[in-house]
Amino acid sequence: MLLFFSAGWCAPCEQFLQVLKDFYSEVNLTEKVVEILYVSCDRDEVGFKESYAKMPWITVPFSNPLHENLKKKFEIIGVPVVLVMEAKSGFVVSHKGRKDIFDHGVSCLKNWESDMPAAM
Repeated sequence: MLLFFSAGWCAPCEQFLQVLKDFYSEVNLTEKVVEILYVSCDRDEVGFKESYAKMPWITVPFSNPLHENLKKKFEIIGVPVVLVMEAKSGFVVSHKGRKDIFDHGVSCLKNWESDMPAAM
């Protein structure tokens, strides 16, 4: 699970969006391997809707406090940020998912898998 903190008003976010969309399509080509949750840092609902309309993954309504709660929990002060999480436990595997995707493309999945906590 990736948490994608982004906003439509942010130029680096817009530039990274196509890279992330390509990554998402490639890793999920034959089966769903990765899900992305868009966590909006948009300033209003109109901006949120415009931003999210460009994305193929999931989100929650702009009015849902989850956006603010996640930004506070993970101390997000700038965007774009991609957090890599182990979906069941919420364990943060990488705080630098954006860099990992830029540097390694789909091969970063192997690194993330090796950093996951062992099954209990």
